[in-house]
Amino acid sequence: MEFRLGQKILLESLQDSGLRYETRIADVAEAALYVEPLYDLSRRTFRSFVPEGTEFLAFMSGEDGAAYRFPTSVLGVRRDQIWLVALKRPRAEELVRVQRRGYLRVPVLLDLRVLRNAGEEFPAVSRDISAGGISFY
Repeated sequence: MEFRLGQKILLESLQDSGLRYETRIADVAEAALYVEPLYDLSRRTFRSFVPEGTEFLAFMSGEDGAAYRFPTSVLGVRRDQIWLVALKRPRAEELVRVQRRGYLRVPVLLDLRVLRNAGEEFPAVSRDISAGGISFY
């Protein structure tokens, strides 16, 4: 699989259950993926410091539209115009296809207001979203 600049990556912490981050690829090297600062999806803030060795399970979509996962860890940081986080680049055998749907479903937490046909309105929270729809509770 080819990694592209600007490609989104969802990171789930292997040390802290429930911590999820979103980022984008800023540079690709032979042994590392340099990504933008991590956006904490639960706190809705950017994470300014990520310790070296922090382990994640990464999820991203491939050119074929399928979702892939791979293990990665923080190798360090690099200063460009902004600080970039260096993640261990996966080997081909570490990439696992995890979805066979027609549309990639991306986990995302959003506050919603849902309007029923009868005009009744109620609050909800999204679970995930895709080109085919949104899941909420």
